[in-house]
Amino acid sequence: VTGIAGRMQFIQAGQPFKVVVDYAHEPMSLTALFTALKTLVGKDRRVIGVVGSDGGGRDKGKRAEMGRIAGMLCDKVVITDVNCYDEDPAEIAEMLAVGAREAGKKDGVDLFVVLDRRAGIKKAFELAKVGDAVAITAKGTEPFIAVAGGKTIPWDDAMVARELVT
Repeated sequence: VTGIAGRMQFIQAGQPFKVVVDYAHEPMSLTALFTALKTLVGKDRRVIGVVGSDGGGRDKGKRAEMGRIAGMLCDKVVITDVNCYDEDPAEIAEMLAVGAREAGKKDGVDLFVVLDRRAGIKKAFELAKVGDAVAITAKGTEPFIAVAGGKTIPWDDAMVARELVT
């Protein structure tokens, strides 16, 4: 197997840091992804996690835990929207941020809440230095972002990542 789109998918666009798109959207998969990336970049480089959680009444119980995992295993955390559906994306993000703060992250220092996903990915790239790894999680190859009223917005994490790093 040469690779599976949306699963530990490395994006190469000439940037001086690693970019990985991964569908990881629950505690076990986030732990595995961030642990693998920490090993890959080594102790002198950082892992920056772009994380979020689905709305629509799903995932509520695991949001703080996912934030804690990102807070413990990532050097910097950017929380952004994934699919809010009819839930308030700011409330979803805050649930994740609570967990990251419990793990020691500080707002504006190593924890950033950027609801607009494109702007959140851009923020992660701005934080990245040579040799770091940015993990864009929770969507993988999902072709849309679901918002209120049953509407969807076309989306592709890998395409957006390529656009933003070039």
